Amino acid sequence: MVDRQYKFARKFDCLAVIVIHENPSTDTGKTRGHYGSQLHRKCQTALVVEKGNDEISFLHAFLMRDGSWPKSEATFFNYDTMCQMHVECSDPTTERKEKKKAGRENMLRELAEKVLPAPTNHSALLAAIAGENACSATTARARFREMKASGVIEKNIDENWQIKTEGQ
Repeated sequence: MVDRQYKFARKFDCLAVIVIHENPSTDTGKTRGHYGSQLHRKCQTALVVEKGNDEISFLHAFLMRDGSWPKSEATFFNYDTMCQMHVECSDPTTERKEKKKAGRENMLRELAEKVLPAPTNHSALLAAIAGENACSATTARARFREMKASGVIEKNIDENWQIKTEGQ
């Protein structure tokens, strides 16, 4: 079937648009089955439509042989009930990033409140983070670095780590 579609497009020098859904259980953008894999190998460009939690979808290219159309330059659209169709809308990326950043900072603050009831030294803090998250030492160090970088925790005069108070 892939060869027939490829030959048809070449014979008539035309564009063939084929819609393939992704596997629902993967986050990698893998298309369904052998047919989807074959089409990925043969296609000139694979366009992807992704829908966000805020009902805004975006279109970008997953694969382009002669160019680039990254997610950062996607076209955004949503369904307009007045027009009764999808229409282009403004880029919500900065708002989405701010929401994600605020959510991440809240998660880090909650974690800090659980593992830092009192000022603690570095190694005890890492052990507490690993224990609270049931994660590896590497992940605990990464969470510690995030808390430090986002200003959730700070060192006190005694060189112990504590939660940074809101007013500072």
